[in-house]
Amino acid sequence: MKKVVIIGSTGSIGEQTIDVLRNESSIEILGLTAGKNLEKHKNQVLELNPRFINTINNLAGLYNEINNTNESERLYLKALGINDNVLET
Repeated sequence: MKKVVIIGSTGSIGEQTIDVLRNESSIEILGLTAGKNLEKHKNQVLELNPRFINTINNLAGLYNEINNTNESERLYLKALGINDNVLET
């Protein structure tokens, strides 16, 4: 099985790549990276469950939404390296 990391997964080329690979059983999407569109990135991560994820975006804006964070969003934030202690401050 081939493994790929999609750099810029939330951009148009990244989205098209995901569309092509989504149902390709011989290729595993091993990792996703994104820039500014955290909502789209989160949805991709939850759908595709890659082993590695990264974002270059400043995550401070997410702290404003912590009170409305559900469990899947908490798992996403944890995957980005933000733990519950940080979320609750």
